Amino acid sequence: MYNEDFPQQALSAPEQDYTDDDRLSRPDAVQDLLDLAAMTNIADEGDLSEEQLTQIGTRVVEKFQIDKDSRADREPLMDKAMKLALQTVEPKNYPWPDAANIKYPLITKAAVDFAARAYPAIIRDGEVVKVKVIGAGSPEQLQTKKDRARRQSIHMNWQLTEEMPEWEEGVDQLLHCVAVTGCMFKKTYYDNILKRPVSDIIFPEDLVVHKMAKSLERDVATHVYKLHPREIEERIRSGLFLKFDYQNATTNEEHDQKDKQAPIDFLEQHTWWDLDDDGYEEPYIITVVRETGKVVRIRARFEEPDIVLDDAGGIIKIHGTQFFTKYGLIPAFDGSFYDLGFGDLLFGLNESLNTTLNQLVDSAHLSILGGGFVSQALRMKKGEVRMRPGEFKTVHSTGMLSDNILPINHPPPSRCCFSFSGSCWRPARIWPACRTSSPERSTPTRLPSPAWPSWRRAFSSSRASTSACIASCARS
Repeated sequence: MYNEDFPQQALSAPEQDYTDDDRLSRPDAVQDLLDLAAMTNIADEGDLSEEQLTQIGTRVVEKFQIDKDSRADREPLMDKAMKLALQTVEPKNYPWPDAANIKYPLITKAAVDFAARAYPAIIRDGEVVKVKVIGAGSPEQLQTKKDRARRQSIHMNWQLTEEMPEWEEGVDQLLHCVAVTGCMFKKTYYDNILKRPVSDIIFPEDLVVHKMAKSLERDVATHVYKLHPREIEERIRSGLFLKFDYQNATTNEEHDQKDKQAPIDFLEQHTWWDLDDDGYEEPYIITVVRETGKVVRIRARFEEPDIVLDDAGGIIKIHGTQFFTKYGLIPAFDGSFYDLGFGDLLFGLNESLNTTLNQLVDSAHLSILGGGFVSQALRMKKGEVRMRPGEFKTVHSTGMLSDNILPINHPPPSRCCFSFSGSCWRPARIWPACRTSSPERSTPTRLPSPAWPSWRRAFSSSRASTSACIASCARS
């Protein structure tokens, strides 16, 4: 695996120096691919014309839009669920301006409860990585393997908990967010500036994959990210990006167009493209400016061991390096790529509960304030009348005073609404807990049973991905 943002450096093993004999022993097709893989930016160092780069950029943007449109029904729900979890208060003018606007933290509580139980199940006493010895051998060989496994486990635990300070905090944030959205991602790579592995959290709205994709290994994935002008200039000067006029580039909608320091959106697409014109598409990372489709970088995402050859030296398959790890809570029932979270399962109940509570408060407000009609025969000052305790005011009326005033008695809050609010809350509260042990007890905590199998597989995959990335540093 290579570092995407800075000059090439392998994560899984140190770079190898190949002799001229090695080059002569390889088929020409393989050597051509390795020459491409050795380039920091194929768009700059390769033999690609401006017309070809334009065609590549257009196709990248088109594929991104197709994948984004495929999940058009999913994005609004994720956005609404996240707003409920964040307790975002928006203006409300029904049934009157500034009416009750309660946001009950049902989804928020579910996410916090889930994270509180999942975190100690993943990180126990600072131990995250465990190495299992597989295979037979003599007692001496097995003991040697166990000793090596123990050393690797100690070193990798140190890397995750000490050398990578963002990793533990990122796991905590990921656990809270995956409970809401149902799907989160991590991008693992080697940072050549920090000289260590890095694991970044990516939200589902920033990693666009076709809704019916089966896996990140088989399908195209587009990472949407932002870079400030300073960061763009750094990449141009280091040779990572092609030189382009980013000063006049259009910023995203979240920033003022007059802000010269506003970040610019880029699309980093992990895709396949036939750059050597042999009829077979190889795995590459293509980065373009989102608004214009301008290609700024093309990077191979394969190494020599990823190339599978037949007996005659022909290329059968090329395995693409995977930078992303998917974390899912509950698999989607329709088999789609993005998994379900408490934001999907509890959204309807949370909205119903919010509506019911607001109706109860509005009803109580009307019942307390009162109001009514006053006959014109009652001669008194119009408008608001202030009364002090024990005070009587003189009015002029014809007939009984009660005959000239008709109060409107608003009904008190509905017992039916109050009962319904309890019906919404009782089934919802069992989702995050699922009868797990209390954190205060000495018995081990367990993850929610609906989420545990999927989460365990996702986290195991993450540890495998992270372990592969830092394996070269784990030799002792």
